Amino acid sequence: MKFWIIFLLGIFCHSVWGQTFNKRFDLSSPNSLFGSVIATDSMYYVTGTKIDSLPPYLPHGFFASIDLTGEMTLLNFERDTQYVKYRGFPYLHKLDDTFIVGGKRVATIGFALLSKLDIYGNIIWEREFQSYHAEEENYGIGVGDLAVASDKSVYMLNSIISILGKNQKAIIKTDSVGNTVWHELQGDASDDSRSGVISMASDGSIWMAQTIVDDDFSLPLFKFQTRTSKIDTSGNLLWEHITPLSQGQIGYIGGLVEADDGGLIINALYGYENQDGWPRYMEWEKYIYKISSEGELVWELEIPAPWLSTVQVAWRMIKVSDGSGYVAIADDLHYSGFDGDSISYHGWMGKIDDNGNLLWARTYTGVDSDDNRQLLYDVKEASNGGFVAVGFSRDYTADTLQQQAWIIKTDEYGCIVPGCNITSTKDPETSQISLSLYPNPSSDILNIWYASADFNPRQPPQFQVTDMQGRVWKSFSADTNNVTLMLSVQDLPVGSYVLTCSEKEGGLPFVIAR
Repeated sequence: MKFWIIFLLGIFCHSVWGQTFNKRFDLSSPNSLFGSVIATDSMYYVTGTKIDSLPPYLPHGFFASIDLTGEMTLLNFERDTQYVKYRGFPYLHKLDDTFIVGGKRVATIGFALLSKLDIYGNIIWEREFQSYHAEEENYGIGVGDLAVASDKSVYMLNSIISILGKNQKAIIKTDSVGNTVWHELQGDASDDSRSGVISMASDGSIWMAQTIVDDDFSLPLFKFQTRTSKIDTSGNLLWEHITPLSQGQIGYIGGLVEADDGGLIINALYGYENQDGWPRYMEWEKYIYKISSEGELVWELEIPAPWLSTVQVAWRMIKVSDGSGYVAIADDLHYSGFDGDSISYHGWMGKIDDNGNLLWARTYTGVDSDDNRQLLYDVKEASNGGFVAVGFSRDYTADTLQQQAWIIKTDEYGCIVPGCNITSTKDPETSQISLSLYPNPSSDILNIWYASADFNPRQPPQFQVTDMQGRVWKSFSADTNNVTLMLSVQDLPVGSYVLTCSEKEGGLPFVIAR
């Protein structure tokens, strides 16, 4: 009876909280990803990159639209037979009925791209940028992030290689049609600046944040610091703050949001140097902190993962429109079997309030193999409630089409399976709900919400999908708790099935329909 209550609750919650979905698109490519998303009242617009399925396997950028149910309605490829072209990261901005998007084209060296697209993804104009500095004329330049002002001028935070072989940041301002207004280097040639975000401030000036790195192996310790700065529309420096080493190894910024009180919320990583063996390397955890307008640390939140990660990037963070907090995306590293021979990355989404409290956190992972990777690059608030996030989902054991473009739509609690937030309550009656699924009927991905107070990662719960004759069609386990398990059911025949879990009596019925 309890499982039927869970099943009916999922249907009720879906009708109350609106449409959620979980979609993967192979785009007839062995590798594809969504890098950016814009949410409107009627459509989700995405840009990304795919690799040709035939030699010479060139990457191409693309533009697509996806309706509010997760169905793709438009796909426009930007084919180029001579160049490698990327549109892989969160650099898409909407301007009325057009879009501004960044990217990169690679010939013998790299060029930063700035493009204006119409509502169908056709290029209205495109501008190409090389290094502006004579001593770096043989080095490539790649777009790092974009900010678009109210007058439609664009600020680009680009990456180049300095004459000393360091990563350096170049800021370019263009007018509304992509012509360069001014360009400036930030820092000097000895800087090693990695990752970076740029956004418009409420007063019309520009916020920037980037990581300053000194990972010289001759030093006793590496140094990772975050430099946050503010410039005016002419490129003049107004304000600068560098995290002190006493705060820790802070790096790889993904999100920069201005708070209502003028402070800054920053989505980053907190690093630990691993000196066991050679070479030394950094391990990272999710880390969000707030500084005041005077540069003082207001609060910091370190969000532990099951294992420290060597992934060196944090991804986007947005401010929720109702003022209830901030939503960030990241990933979690997992070792399967505790033997170190199987590593998976799980997609992660969390919400933080303005005082630095973690309100909820959700993890999303595939179960098709021991080596899955789900990575989210961009997140936006959806007009019908909840959040839409994009990235890629990869199954390393697949023979073909290993990496697919991935988009999820959650409710306001980050749930793909409606009602998953109920397991976070303190009510002992409702907190018994630990297993539910959505959608039902299903045809593509069956999303399974699992949470248990008795979870033991060394003895993970075992799941089975059986048909009405008791035949086992799929078996898998969960390597983490409080998780949405993404089970592909495309290969299951139409019919009725039961999902069972080793920790629970009975099972959840579901239907495959096409």
